Amino acid sequence: MTPEQRSRLEKEFAAQVATFIGCDSTAEKIHSLVEADPRAKRALELARKLLDAVEQAIS
Repeated sequence: MTPEQRSRLEKEFAAQVATFIGCDSTAEKIHSLVEADPRAKRALELARKLLDAVEQAIS
């Protein structure tokens, strides 16, 4: 997975997780919400862990 692909997937996963936990977000604005909303920060952390697991599983 290229760094660009990883970044795009991270944003998409984070936006989906954020929506699931009650933080209204989109992939485009998830990073800007991290400082203001702890739920967005948690969503981004979970998205990164998910991507790590996916990369490990496919390698």
